[in-house]
Amino acid sequence: MFDAVVLCGGSSSRMGRDKALMEVRGQALAVTVAGALAGAGARRVHALGGDAEALTAAGLQCVNDRWPGRGPGVAVADALDRCAAGVLVVAACDHPGLGADTVSTLVAGLGASVGSDAPAAVAVAVSGGRRHPTLSAWRRQACAPVAARWMASGGSSLTSLIDAVAVGHTVVDVGIDATAALDLDSPADVARYDSDVPRFGGHQLVKEFSMDIPQIDIASLAAQLDAGGRLIDVRQPDEYAEVHVPGAVLIPLADVPDRIEAFAGDGPVYVICRSGARSGRAVEFLRSHDVDAVNVIGGTVAWVESGAATVSGDQPG
Repeated sequence: MFDAVVLCGGSSSRMGRDKALMEVRGQALAVTVAGALAGAGARRVHALGGDAEALTAAGLQCVNDRWPGRGPGVAVADALDRCAAGVLVVAACDHPGLGADTVSTLVAGLGASVGSDAPAAVAVAVSGGRRHPTLSAWRRQACAPVAARWMASGGSSLTSLIDAVAVGHTVVDVGIDATAALDLDSPADVARYDSDVPRFGGHQLVKEFSMDIPQIDIASLAAQLDAGGRLIDVRQPDEYAEVHVPGAVLIPLADVPDRIEAFAGDGPVYVICRSGARSGRAVEFLRSHDVDAVNVIGGTVAWVESGAATVSGDQPG
């Protein structure tokens, strides 16, 4: 059981605008990262720092930044102080390629030990020889007291916090795929990410899920809905209000872990998003919790393109 935070603070000076709220491939970066954390089984996912009002409007649960402007190290120390779970996973908002599998790998890394029977206190993502401290997992019992002393002594950088923990505890590096480690710091980074379809394209995300989870196409979905099937839409409220499948119930992706009971029931529940990536993450998570969930291939885009009836507004219709 673990909790997670998406780090949304910082000036985003190189990007020239708030990275957390920047839409990349049709979704705010912070929402994408929160979805990966939720999909890996996080009990709670909170956005920390940034524009709380706008992040809440995007469907995220926010916690106030008690130390704004002091950097990600202080933000992590603050999150450890407030964490109620045994493990805290930290992810910066600018990792668009982060997936549930990478988050799970990080959490599993805490079980490692080096020359000791004690499990690791911190697991830090590494790709291509580069450490990514803003993508890490922390064992609260070991790290929170160290973090409190570190803050009291004027600590600031996240790297120095990890070094402080390493003095008396094990810190392990966990190798991850370059896609998950990618961070977007500038408009040029975003342009490269958007243009690198073979490596980072949304279709690739859908293919990842198609091998592991059951899926249904639009034509078959329509038949199931006519027979009384249940459909849940995991997009954001504004997307849902613009257009959705008649009868689809809205549960944003970030809320899925706290709403598992809404998906349970007799027979399968069908899960839809814009094109199949977010719903795939939701289905992967739900099936890991024994819910008979099925992903809708192509999502709402495919439904609309099929010419089937649609509904607007905030009600299923």
